[in-house]
Amino acid sequence: MISKTNFILLFIFGFVGISFCQTDTSNVSFVAYWSKGEQHKFRVSKIKKQWKGDEITKNDTILYDVKFEVLDSTATSYKIKWSYENDLTNIYNLPPEILEKFAKYQFTEVIYSTTEMGEFVGIENWEAIGKMMKDLFTDLAQYQELEKKLNANELQKAMDSFISVYSSKQGVEQLVFKELQTFHFPFGVAFSFKEPIEYEEELPKYVWR
Repeated sequence: MISKTNFILLFIFGFVGISFCQTDTSNVSFVAYWSKGEQHKFRVSKIKKQWKGDEITKNDTILYDVKFEVLDSTATSYKIKWSYENDLTNIYNLPPEILEKFAKYQFTEVIYSTTEMGEFVGIENWEAIGKMMKDLFTDLAQYQELEKKLNANELQKAMDSFISVYSSKQGVEQLVFKELQTFHFPFGVAFSFKEPIEYEEELPKYVWR
């Protein structure tokens, strides 16, 4: 089974903090010129499709609105806050009457750094994010309605799989918030109008039993 994931960033407001610096007519460079306190809003679409032969067996889309805020700006780096509201009702199938008990998981804030050019460096609060998600999965497991849908073994396997991803900086950056690296990939790079842009990507391997 092959899994393909696409990230599409739709600009709601113009990202005026980006500067296109041209040294000649055949190249364009992406350089970030952001100011402390600067904010922008985006809509992120995460699309996951799975094929079996030529037939699509899974086609899931997650949409969320995010606020991009520059917390700090120095001569060599930027500190960014990427914040959004979690759709607990649709993602975790929680009924409205129980949402109050999960209110502490309503918002996610990702604090990360970039170079002075805007190149992604790393997520700084990945441990706090991992702890929050571990607590969320634990609370979900204790939720009686969820226990009715999954037996104890299935529930534990599902929790272990999610928790393992959130237990490392690499997992949080490359699997959970991969869109941040996609978002920043043009920064610090000079692109030629005369050559196609090519890249290679190794997809994670999943074994289903």
